[in-house]
Amino acid sequence: MLKHLQSSAEWDQKSLSAKGFTLIELLVVVIILGILAAVAVFAVGGLTKDAEDNTCKTEKATLKTAIQAYKSQNSGNAPADAAAMLETADGNLESLPKWFTVSGSGSTATITANTGTATATHKIPSSDCAAS
Repeated sequence: MLKHLQSSAEWDQKSLSAKGFTLIELLVVVIILGILAAVAVFAVGGLTKDAEDNTCKTEKATLKTAIQAYKSQNSGNAPADAAAMLETADGNLESLPKWFTVSGSGSTATITANTGTATATHKIPSSDCAAS
C-alpha cells in the first residue's frame, strides 16, 4: 500500500510537511519515552542498595565459616585478624573482607562492622546487615 501511495501523482504533489510527522506527534513520542525512562530509572534504583545489603550479609556469614575452619585447623585458636585467614596463610579466605574487621585472641574471634571511621575503608551499608 505504501508503494502505491508513493508512486501516485498525489504523493508527489504533497509538501514535505504533509508527508512527515507533525511537531505535536514527535513531542508526544518524546514525552512518552521520557516517562518510560523515568519509571525504569526509579525501578532499578533500589537494586544497588539491596545488592550491597545481600553482599554484606553474605560476607558476614563467610567470615563466620572461615573463623570456624581456621579454629579447627589450628587447635581451637582463633585468627588474630582476617589476614591470618587469607589463601596465602591457611586458605580460609580469598580476600580481605570489605564490610567487617576480624580480631581474635586465644579461642575467641570477634567480627566488627565497619562504621565509616577514618580507618575503615567501607562503611557498612545498613544496620540491618550489622545485626544479622
